[in-house]
Amino acid sequence: MIGMSLYESRIGKKYQTVVPMHVREAAGIGEGDSLLWKVQEDGTIVVRPQKSKTEYLANLNKKNYGSFENAKKQLEEGIDSWDE
Repeated sequence: MIGMSLYESRIGKKYQTVVPMHVREAAGIGEGDSLLWKVQEDGTIVVRPQKSKTEYLANLNKKNYGSFENAKKQLEEGIDSWDE
């Protein structure tokens, strides 16, 4: 979990903002990744990274497969075998 550090970003004219570098690094997000935004009842905004379904499943089983690439390959082979 990220410590109790606070980081600030501003919202521009087109309602865009930049995710601070320390937050990107701590969350492991990069260009092209998606973010899920949730507004809670008390007005608190929760933002979390949303990885691709393949990457999410691969990370769940990373210990079994050894690497993301191996897990992705095995997942793809498994999906391909469904058509047989």
